[in-house]
Amino acid sequence: MKSLINTLLLAALNTVLLGCSYAKADLPDHCTVPGGESDFSGFHNFVTRDGYRLFDGDRPLRFIGLHATELHRIEDDVASKNSEIGKADHFRWPSAREQENWIKALVRSGHSVSRIYTLSVDDMSLPDAVGENMPAHVVKNPSTGRVELNPDAMQVFDRMVYLADLHGLRLIVPVIDHWSWWGGKRELAIMVGEGHLETKELGPLYDVDSKTYAAYRGIIEQLLSHKNSCTGREYREEKAIMAWETGNELRGTNKRFLAETAALIKRLAPNQLVVDGDQQADNVSSGRQEEVGNGEFLGLLDKNVDIQSNHFYGSYMDPEVVRHQAKLARKYNKPLFVGEYGLQPFARIEEVTRALAEEPAIAGALLWGFRGHREAGGFYWHREFDGHLSYHLPGFSVNDDNNERRVVDLLRRTQAEISSDPRAIGFARKLPAPEAPWLHPVKANGEINWMGAPAGEHYRLYRSEDGGASWKLQADDLVDGENFWNPQSRSLYREPQPPKNGCFSYRLVAVNESGKSEPSNIQTLCAENRGVADR
Repeated sequence: MKSLINTLLLAALNTVLLGCSYAKADLPDHCTVPGGESDFSGFHNFVTRDGYRLFDGDRPLRFIGLHATELHRIEDDVASKNSEIGKADHFRWPSAREQENWIKALVRSGHSVSRIYTLSVDDMSLPDAVGENMPAHVVKNPSTGRVELNPDAMQVFDRMVYLADLHGLRLIVPVIDHWSWWGGKRELAIMVGEGHLETKELGPLYDVDSKTYAAYRGIIEQLLSHKNSCTGREYREEKAIMAWETGNELRGTNKRFLAETAALIKRLAPNQLVVDGDQQADNVSSGRQEEVGNGEFLGLLDKNVDIQSNHFYGSYMDPEVVRHQAKLARKYNKPLFVGEYGLQPFARIEEVTRALAEEPAIAGALLWGFRGHREAGGFYWHREFDGHLSYHLPGFSVNDDNNERRVVDLLRRTQAEISSDPRAIGFARKLPAPEAPWLHPVKANGEINWMGAPAGEHYRLYRSEDGGASWKLQADDLVDGENFWNPQSRSLYREPQPPKNGCFSYRLVAVNESGKSEPSNIQTLCAENRGVADR
């Protein structure tokens, strides 16, 4: 009996330490991340709402930062550059190393909450040769004809939620996209035979009597009751999922659509918040209207909506619009969440950010958008139609033409001002010392690449010619944050004089404002047929 009690106590301790219902040793392979350690004690509360304020327990919750678009699916701009279908045609699932690296980078730069992009819907109108490069979360079962969640995709989603819980990042999850580039309402309509009813602004998704809406309801039901293979919890039980959003920029939202959708989510997941995902911020509306009975402010009137969301682009990128919409939020006693904003010169971004911070009814705001490290080396990146680029953390001088360091510094300073979370405030004010980067095998021609460390600003490369007995600095101030990086054609460093005899060993150290990391793993390049070893 005593042995059994000890076993149960140990299992309970593992659960508390990991913030997960599985001990680390019991994690399925797809949930396992090299390292996978955290000093975060786990989320103790679901986020709640009291009037226009959000709370984590008895602590007010406000946040500002970068929008984490691709924690669960990657649009690879490098691979899609020659697309002939009028939109990105190369997507893939992030690796476990990538997901953990990105979440750590966000948390260690002061982020406490971020929003991902929607679930993606398979585009069945594409040729198979194109579609195979565009894996999606929502698919049609060829045997049953049922619209379902893709099991492979959900393993990646499970791991994202598990890692967010492990490291302390709250997630806002929108269900479906209004737009087609990612796979959204159009693709769902095609899937159920209603593609002919689609228009750019509307479509059968917004008709609650349609097959498309029935499929959408089914997605929500499957999603919220999905059992996370990494934590053992259903998604509606995950404290790391702060809120469910009806979708992304759902411009066709009407009262009945919102009422039925919000009621469904609230009934299935009463402990998580509901966000109205309508948006009109591209000159369809002025941003200063007073009427809330239609259009983008319907969520202020719906009893099951906790948070009114909007996206600020174009004419909405104005401090006066911020103040006007915050006034509406106060009037109707609900928080406003600016799920996306930006794509403007730095001066305007700064003005709007300051206005957002000054309005207590604005619970949070996320600047578009973040891209993280590639496992192969360098960073992913994204260029918008107007030339604006995504941002890398913790910000790099090589991207000063994109105002990257100025933007990241602005967001971190603002987060430190408005947050009530001591951990987030501490990271926002000062980066923690980086962890060790991960060095890849050295190529025969001397090319050296690595996966950068979260919070790493630059790197020092050391070389040993005596099997690791002594090390000399080979290169300093190496940077991996450059935009437009293509790991297929470039390397982060190249050894100018590969060994003619014997072997050279290499290791890296990451450096930032707070210090340096432990040395990375060691990779060795030998003259004899330029063999490679890793230890």
